[in-house]
Amino acid sequence: MGTEGINAGVVVKTRFVDKVAPGFDSLKKAFANYIDYIGRGEAVRNDAFTKYNFSSQYTNYNDYMENPEKTTGLFSSGHDTLTKEQRQGLKDIFQAAYDNDSIMWQTVVSFDNRFLTKLGIYDPTTGVLDEEKLRPATRKMMRETLRLEGMEHSAVWSAAIHFNTDNIHIHIAYTEPVSTRQRKTVDGVERPKGFFSSKTFRHMKS
Repeated sequence: MGTEGINAGVVVKTRFVDKVAPGFDSLKKAFANYIDYIGRGEAVRNDAFTKYNFSSQYTNYNDYMENPEKTTGLFSSGHDTLTKEQRQGLKDIFQAAYDNDSIMWQTVVSFDNRFLTKLGIYDPTTGVLDEEKLRPATRKMMRETLRLEGMEHSAVWSAAIHFNTDNIHIHIAYTEPVSTRQRKTVDGVERPKGFFSSKTFRHMKS
């Protein structure tokens, strides 16, 4: 299969959520809603998907909602699926980050499905996706991302593979329960640095 018509096989978008940022009350709500959503049971998460979908606040993102109709569920650095206890542990970590005014980062890795087909990861005829190849790739990306940003020992992340749009994509949310980020003053308020280096962004795309 050729690559004709494939302008970009992989597109990566990242933003950070700072609940304390002046004038951004919606960010505080977004962070809090995500924490609440992590600990919900499968049926409840499905019922609450629309309510807790952040796309009404931020267009072009599904924002890390584990909708059972559109994804096989959350996974992490060490687990392909999360038990109820593991989800609660993750919720506790994100709650600690929220209470400590840490940053939450959100990354979406979006694929051209033809690119995945070329790599043998996706079969457009059957609709079968080889998630066993995407999860290790996500873990590799996150290990290097956190290393480059000096958070390899302090940050925790979760992710979900979504297949509900024309482009298969991976949502990743990550935070530090206690921020180790360099601090700077924004609008008179001292905050942890949310921006990543250009080197980090180049790596994430690779």
